[in-house]
Amino acid sequence: MELESCNSYTVWGTLDEHSWIPGVFEGEGDAALYRLDENEEWERKPQYCILQRTLVTEVEDEDFWENEAAFEECRGILEEYSV
Repeated sequence: MELESCNSYTVWGTLDEHSWIPGVFEGEGDAALYRLDENEEWERKPQYCILQRTLVTEVEDEDFWENEAAFEECRGILEEYSV
């Protein structure tokens, strides 16, 4: 976010169990943005909402994040996980 020459951010659509990270960095993992729920539907993880909050507050501000209805689901997820 602090590097002006960075103008994009790539997120791979994968689950933790398909990630190469745990096999390369022992003890690391669970960084994917989604998980499959009990119905095999993609569900947002707290990481998704942390990323969303970071991007929104960088472009707008904390008040926009706290008050915009579009972010209600993620605010709830972060509250549930005490993040």
